Amino acid sequence: MSTLFTTDLRREQLLQRSLDRCYSRYGIEVARCSDDERQRQGIDAYLSKDGHTFAVDEKAQLHYIGESLSTFALEIDLLKDGILSNGWLFDPTKATEVYSFVFDIRLHGGETMLQRWTQVRAAHIILVSRPRLIAVLEEVGLDRPTLDRFSKELRGSTDKRRTVRTPAMAVVISRQLEEQPVNLLVKRSFLSSIGQTMVWETTRSLAASMAR
Repeated sequence: MSTLFTTDLRREQLLQRSLDRCYSRYGIEVARCSDDERQRQGIDAYLSKDGHTFAVDEKAQLHYIGESLSTFALEIDLLKDGILSNGWLFDPTKATEVYSFVFDIRLHGGETMLQRWTQVRAAHIILVSRPRLIAVLEEVGLDRPTLDRFSKELRGSTDKRRTVRTPAMAVVISRQLEEQPVNLLVKRSFLSSIGQTMVWETTRSLAASMAR
């Protein structure tokens, strides 16, 4: 297990405690999943409200703490040990029903290194139904076969980006990363238009009381 992976996992676990409080603020009950099988299926937690329960995969911008990004990368495919593999967006082995996209993670004092969950001052969450996301993409001409073709074109060229007909989106490849993922870059406003936005904000005094 790489040091980077271990660090990312630790940060995800720390962030979860703040996310749970955000969900609770909106009347949503949380049941966390820690077993390897559920994790492989793309399930971080089950969220329940009004008698409905959904399997949720949390996608947090933990590498951009303190920043406010206007886009999110939806993974189309990537290389695992040099073999082209499904990205999480279309992976048929995933049981994800809802994505929890986490933007604007901010820590007290303007810090950027998450080491304790009480550091988290704010985060914005957009809950998006996975089936609805895929259906809307299909409606604008970005179904899986089309995105697979765009990915193949990028991998066969030196280009880093391919524009698509929808202005709020683009297909990009990250050649600098080991797995060279190809992602569909979508506007945050697009996710907001098809999902539910929630906000978690706290004060230093409240964070201090929760730490005791």
